[in-house]
Amino acid sequence: MKDNVYSDMKVTPSSDKPSGAGMELHKQMNYAVSRNNIEGNTEPDVIDPAGSADKVKILAMDHKINIDASKIKHKPLDLQARVKVPPIQGWLETKLPNNVMSRLWEYEKTAKQIHIDHGQYLAGNITKSLMLDDIDDWFYQSVVLPQIVTYPKVFGKAPHIGDTTHTHEFIMDKFWVNYQYKHEFNPTHNHGGIYSFVIWMKIPTRAEEQHNLKFTKNVGNPCASSFQFSYSDTDGSSCHYTYAMDPEWEGYMLLFPSRLEHCVFPYYISDDVRISISGNVSLNSENITRLRNPGWGDRLTDREKAVYKENVRKGKEEIFGK
Repeated sequence: MKDNVYSDMKVTPSSDKPSGAGMELHKQMNYAVSRNNIEGNTEPDVIDPAGSADKVKILAMDHKINIDASKIKHKPLDLQARVKVPPIQGWLETKLPNNVMSRLWEYEKTAKQIHIDHGQYLAGNITKSLMLDDIDDWFYQSVVLPQIVTYPKVFGKAPHIGDTTHTHEFIMDKFWVNYQYKHEFNPTHNHGGIYSFVIWMKIPTRAEEQHNLKFTKNVGNPCASSFQFSYSDTDGSSCHYTYAMDPEWEGYMLLFPSRLEHCVFPYYISDDVRISISGNVSLNSENITRLRNPGWGDRLTDREKAVYKENVRKGKEEIFGK
């Protein structure tokens, strides 16, 4: 596969969101980030709360804070400031088309027939997890790989890959379906690999109902049935981004760095099953492409040399190719 197969692939920001009752709890960014900043450009970055201004004018007294005016001796200066946003690693949110969802349901049906348990590899306290087979790498190449190529273009950098002497192709080495029932949950955890994803196939509950139970309706942060990311802010604060689950989220996929902590809270009342599909993308350690730094010289192990010779025999690109 050529490196530039997905070079023209773009992620288009969309304002389309499910309109279920729980969407009020789905936190949206209240500002627009300039395209220069998104693409990693070093030109002046601007955050525009109104969505149209070229600059942000920061007035010293704009914020309503507790100040004793009698103690102020100097006139505040009206200054212009550039708002700088570091290249944080977020996630991609995608609504999958019907043909992709149909193929995934076929995968799920086959998994139930073959029934290869995957629960022993997961953190989830749930009834059942089964391995999926991505036939002919269709889902990986059609859906996952284009997003992996796009991710560093959108966020300015890729997730941490680690220290390796050679470059490697990506591979979707884990692919499974989860079946979650009432009272079951997935505790805070992360995944192995570089990228991971989750797809909501079936959501039997509504957030409004789940957040109006006798033990959730009077709390400050109702989380029953929700999916939640956890991360640290630039000041060290612990932050959360919550998806309040409604059926309108069915068919949505989130692609995120594997080390991003997340959890799934239990739901109540409903006896129906929640179904989701997940996967991990890692480095393929058996498919070496070239030295990350040619100045290191030939550091191939005997096993790597054997792989190289086999690739040449099969007519594949030589290990020190372009």
